[in-house]
Amino acid sequence: MGNSYQPKDRTPPGETLRETMAAKGIAPADLARQAGLPVDEVRQLLTSKISITSDVATKLETALGVPAVFWRTLDANYRAVVSQPN
Repeated sequence: MGNSYQPKDRTPPGETLRETMAAKGIAPADLARQAGLPVDEVRQLLTSKISITSDVATKLETALGVPAVFWRTLDANYRAVVSQPN
């Protein structure tokens, strides 16, 4: 049979980011300040409107303690699924 199973959906990275922030008690403005990002960019990340770049992933790692590779992989997997035709 092989390992050909591919899930049809992935969690939007913004959802995981919101959950992580909530668990740590961090508001969007606080994350922006701690990560050195504009508040508007944080809001776009929270809605998954923009991709998590390597630079942003590193800043999220510094601010949240979650490895940058996690954020990049989460975003890449999500973008791959949403870019596929139904």
